[in-house]
Amino acid sequence: MKIGLTLPNRGLEFGVTTVPLMLEMAEEADQSGLIDGVWVGDSLLGKPRLDSITLLAALSARTSRVRLGPACMASFPLRDPVQLAYQWASLDVLSAGRTVLVACTGLVTQEGAKVEANLYNVASRDRVQRLVEWIEILRRLWTEESVTFQGRQYQFEGVSIAPKPIQKPHPPIWIANNADGDATLIERTLLRV
Repeated sequence: MKIGLTLPNRGLEFGVTTVPLMLEMAEEADQSGLIDGVWVGDSLLGKPRLDSITLLAALSARTSRVRLGPACMASFPLRDPVQLAYQWASLDVLSAGRTVLVACTGLVTQEGAKVEANLYNVASRDRVQRLVEWIEILRRLWTEESVTFQGRQYQFEGVSIAPKPIQKPHPPIWIANNADGDATLIERTLLRV
């Protein structure tokens, strides 16, 4: 059995935790030998919190053994996929190959989700297509030298990123979801996962 610790990085907004306390919790988890992964929350405007990639970089400097990743990267379909590939590859290098990218559509009902949709011009129906395309883009940028991509949501030619991630062929990408409702929708979601 593997056990993970999710740090309350949204708790900064409510005054229930501090950055030093979260770093200390991650250090203790790493040194305990009982915890296998340290996870952080992620959202841009739907559920504001300390940025996940920035926090994970700090955690990578304070730990040496545990896996690191977002519990669910709700901002995944809002981020620029080429920049995200570069940032995540850098994080994988900083952590000596201990990252797990947990992607999700980030569909939330909060008012912030409407602001995100307007700000980034991303309708809820586009988030699933972006999730699928972004995963392909990341995998290709992490494993190929010159990538050309022509998708419905994003297009580019001859792009290469360096450094490449330490993990080969690339860092694991997991998909988090909480599908409910229509059986056909649930089946499509589970097939995607």
